[in-house]
Amino acid sequence: MKILYGSVWRRYVYDNGKIQKVSDKNEDLSFRFEQEGFDDLLRKLPSDWEPDIVLFESPEYHTIPLGIESSPYPTVAIVGDWNLCFINIRDNLKRFDWIVTDKAGVKVFQQAGYKNVDYFPMYGFEPSIHHRIEGIERTLD
Repeated sequence: MKILYGSVWRRYVYDNGKIQKVSDKNEDLSFRFEQEGFDDLLRKLPSDWEPDIVLFESPEYHTIPLGIESSPYPTVAIVGDWNLCFINIRDNLKRFDWIVTDKAGVKVFQQAGYKNVDYFPMYGFEPSIHHRIEGIERTLD
């Protein structure tokens, strides 16, 4: 699966359980929100690469490109701080095909009439990473 990921636009490939960044020069795609629309961003992609999905992280904090609602690819908004910004972004999120957020956010969005919202464990616990390291004394309470 090929993923176009913003708000800082990067290209990724998800294959066999791994996500890898793809770029000609390992650079992000430059994009000027005040001057360019989503179609302009798509034109910057290499001709031999097109995404299967467009993921946009933190629309509550980042400018959503004009025209993203006309994307020929499925668009997903990843909303983390809905509890701080819901009132400001609720109408703008209608521009996305799908919304993912935490469990409490799913309920809030559904109560606001959204049917295209699902749970996504953004701030999940990964036991192989988040664990106490043996032999190190805890210095914080």
